[in-house]
Amino acid sequence: MLMLCVDIPTWGGCMRITIVNGSPRRRGATAKVLHAMQERAIVRWDAEVAYFDLGDYEMRYCDGCTSCYRTGRCHKDDGLEEVLDVLAASEGLVLGTPTYASNVSGVMKTFIDRGHFIMERALQGRHAVTVATGGNRGAGRALGVLRQLVVYSGGRVSDSISAIQHFNTDPLADSHRRHRVERATDRLCSDILSPRHHPLQTMESSLVFNVGIKPHVLAEAEGYSAVIASWKRRGID
Repeated sequence: MLMLCVDIPTWGGCMRITIVNGSPRRRGATAKVLHAMQERAIVRWDAEVAYFDLGDYEMRYCDGCTSCYRTGRCHKDDGLEEVLDVLAASEGLVLGTPTYASNVSGVMKTFIDRGHFIMERALQGRHAVTVATGGNRGAGRALGVLRQLVVYSGGRVSDSISAIQHFNTDPLADSHRRHRVERATDRLCSDILSPRHHPLQTMESSLVFNVGIKPHVLAEAEGYSAVIASWKRRGID
């Protein structure tokens, strides 16, 4: 049985990684890839891994009330904030989604909407791997959504995996793909221990923040008090 950490005080390994499965199917293709990454991180890198199936949560949709920008928490009591607390205590992140209508899944989109990541720069200094599975080339668009989330939230994408295969087939049946999954996991763990410089992502992230997000937040500071407090905690000017 692989280790499942969901209680922040139990973190104690050499590195802490949170894996988020954005599929409503707990044993589908996306889950197979993510569990392989989980095992690789634990066995080879002695990492502690928190694994979440978003399909287990009855997440309510974001209604645009912006209370999270003022309080730092979403007012909806459905367990999602606890997931975000674990993510906040981790050093690495893996985001996985199936491809639905050439985009991320509905449950992953709700997670993104509810996570108040971008304004708070909630992934500042963290490295991530993005994963998209599907039956056609639409997986590339889903990966683009996940990449934008990470970079705009202050993180860096160490690697991305596009697993395209026939419906209801094992994405790891192919030895090349298994190696690809192992390599992506190794890159993430290596980046956590000895971060690489990602100049293009750094430039994009800085531009979005300094030209778009920061001026807007400071101009409406009263409505973004929790966001500004989050920046100060993370050492963001």
